[in-house]
Amino acid sequence: MHIVIIGNSIAADCLIEELGRHTSGPALDVTVIGDEPHRAYNRVLLSQVLSGDVSDSSIALRTPNWQSNHRIRYRQGLRVEEIDRAAQQVALDNGEQLHYDRLVLATGARASLPKGVDPTLHGVRVFRTLDDAHTLINTPKGSHTIVFGGGLLGLEAAAGLLSLGVRVTLVHRNAWLLNRQLDRAAGRLLLANLQRRGLLVELGSTVSAVEGDRHVRAVRLDSGRCLSATQIVFATGITPRAELALAAGLPVNRGVMVDDHLQSPDPCVFALGECAECSGETVGLVSPIRDQAKVLARTLLGQSGDPYTHRAHAAQLKVAGIDVFSAGDVNHEGEQTMVFDDPLTPARRKLVLENGRLKAIMLFGDVRDGPWFNTLMQKGINTRALSDRLLFGKAYCEGIAA
Repeated sequence: MHIVIIGNSIAADCLIEELGRHTSGPALDVTVIGDEPHRAYNRVLLSQVLSGDVSDSSIALRTPNWQSNHRIRYRQGLRVEEIDRAAQQVALDNGEQLHYDRLVLATGARASLPKGVDPTLHGVRVFRTLDDAHTLINTPKGSHTIVFGGGLLGLEAAAGLLSLGVRVTLVHRNAWLLNRQLDRAAGRLLLANLQRRGLLVELGSTVSAVEGDRHVRAVRLDSGRCLSATQIVFATGITPRAELALAAGLPVNRGVMVDDHLQSPDPCVFALGECAECSGETVGLVSPIRDQAKVLARTLLGQSGDPYTHRAHAAQLKVAGIDVFSAGDVNHEGEQTMVFDDPLTPARRKLVLENGRLKAIMLFGDVRDGPWFNTLMQKGINTRALSDRLLFGKAYCEGIAA
């Protein structure tokens, strides 16, 4: 059985790893097609490439020796133009036709640009790929860049550019930074830390217009402020890359629609990762993508196993050198909310509980107990007997199984 995977991404890499767990190397016959010229790499580490802390080779997911020792062909720098489902073939941009027995879409997502922003205007950038990082590395010192988006990618782009000696203004439409992972108080702590590093921040604003003929000259915000800049970087969201599936007649909503075994209505076509939509949900974190890969590997090999179930996953991040652990809706006030602040560190902990069970976790600064708290939440363990010391973590809660 020849498996063709479109997309040389973390999702593809997770799938190959899981396939390898269930078969010996020679039993695999897999071709991976990626439109980037690089080996598969860890996008999570792009900010460290931008800041110069790591090299391109150090974020690669597979070494050349590993590739040569497995029956897996990597076709890098090639784009799939069309999927012919009747003939079970994909057409590549070099004119080649490639047959498949099973086709897996792992095309990921692309950075979204706000409506009205001309992507061809010189100085309009996104931060999504290794090539994007290389482009931003060449930003002249002392110049002014505006980064839109106060989520993880936007903060990493801003911090990386600051480390290169670039003057940076971060614009975020919400009232505090990293608003999906932090509450308002932790958002203020993060803001203060970044401002001490020299980052300029505009909260509660977004782009209204980009001024300039051929080159970015200034940005007008919806607040009415006009900021001059020679470069603007958008990290305001992603759009699943589902165009190939749509053109091939497969159902697409936000992403390629698949069942709980990651199979499309075509029994030979599957999807996973950021391009896939399962039970109305799309994913972006590595943890749920690994869960999908485990299910899909068994499905492709005809083995029985549990279906994929979407569940809340924890996010463990390092934002501009600060550790963050977050799971669940940390801005929801439950039946009981526990908070601990250490103004000297600074650090903040917040636990949200319903009926004695954890529903949300937020750790800012000190995240050592994050996995332990998350296990309590995932297992639904009743913690009422420990309510007087739960907030202080595992070391103070002997006797609780997690």
